[in-house]
Amino acid sequence: MGTRQVDVVIVGGGPAGFAAAAPIAAAGFSTLVVEEHRRVGLPIQCSGLVTSRVLEMVPSGSELIHHEVEGVLVHDPRGRCLHVDGRRPRAYVIDRAGLDQCCQQSAIAAGATVEEGVRATAVERTQRGVRLHLSASKGTTRTIDASLVIGADGVQSNVARWMGLRRPRDLAAAVEWRGAGLQIDPRFVAVFIGTTVAPGFFGWAIPHGQGHGAIGVGSCTSDTPALELLRRLTAQEGGYAGPMTTTFSRQQELCGVIPLDLVAKPYGDNVMTVGDAAGQTKPLSGGGIYTGLVCGRICGQTAVGALGAHDLSADRLKRYAQAVDAGVGKELRAAYRLRKVFRQLNDQQLSDLLETLDDRGLLQMVIAHGDIDFPGNLAARMLRAAPALARFTRPFLRAVLRPTTTLAPA
Repeated sequence: MGTRQVDVVIVGGGPAGFAAAAPIAAAGFSTLVVEEHRRVGLPIQCSGLVTSRVLEMVPSGSELIHHEVEGVLVHDPRGRCLHVDGRRPRAYVIDRAGLDQCCQQSAIAAGATVEEGVRATAVERTQRGVRLHLSASKGTTRTIDASLVIGADGVQSNVARWMGLRRPRDLAAAVEWRGAGLQIDPRFVAVFIGTTVAPGFFGWAIPHGQGHGAIGVGSCTSDTPALELLRRLTAQEGGYAGPMTTTFSRQQELCGVIPLDLVAKPYGDNVMTVGDAAGQTKPLSGGGIYTGLVCGRICGQTAVGALGAHDLSADRLKRYAQAVDAGVGKELRAAYRLRKVFRQLNDQQLSDLLETLDDRGLLQMVIAHGDIDFPGNLAARMLRAAPALARFTRPFLRAVLRPTTTLAPA
């Protein structure tokens, strides 16, 4: 069988990959998306808690909603609970696999070809672009020549490795259990902080509605495996979340790695990376659906311009990184600085911080301006309203108020 020629191959069938595929295919360029799993969206690999922005970016997004969340309960190492009640839907638990499949259908409708159960085993450069070696689940192999390859293949991106691009380095290991019988107020998400609970990250409990829910933990240290931390968190005696899990019946376990640092150069000659492969996640929450969709579109639009100009050089594709920096990149970098400050706080400081935040005026500000997609805006407002917050560390003040230099799109 001869080598097939296409304009673009996208490795990875998730929201970011499909968001990149749609504008490229719509512009008339032949676009192939290969997904290693036999069904797009499965297995599920994230909690699926999103804002209305995500639903607005996906056709029929409202049909994906399983449950609405109005607020958050933050539990600190001392047993204090900070109660933030938004009194209206602030986030949504969605059909996570369904989201991927909606994105898939959008890409197909735009003209892209999607192949499931196909894995990229190597990528090499050629005089005209790149050559991908593909292996199907049935054991067949073939090669594809393309002008451009886009790696949407996750935090451990093989495309990035094969093409000499940097991958995210600051990582959190995460484990989540899903099941029935989670005893939590269905209006709220619970968050658990503390260096012994979730070093450098946090634990969570999310109601899914109709008696179902999820509980998980993330960690930025290899000292204690995330699975062991989750067992401790849910222990019936002494576990912070133990009371929530007395009747919990685990039905599914999800494991993954969350990238926290934005890759500065997610491009090279004939290659770009997007989504988790480029570290395009929110450093404070680890969420990457919204940012992946936004950056995927930017990636696709950059590809259209480069293909139209017959210039797939790194010098041309750098416009992708410039556009990301000018958009969500500014927020991601500011949030990453805040995150580094958070990791420096010990349990006593975390408890003191929560006590300071337990103020009627500050809580009203959180309710009025809180936004899990753009937390930096709220942090700046709160610091101006309550300078006492800066006492926790000087870097906190610098993280919030330090101007961020960005590159304007070329």
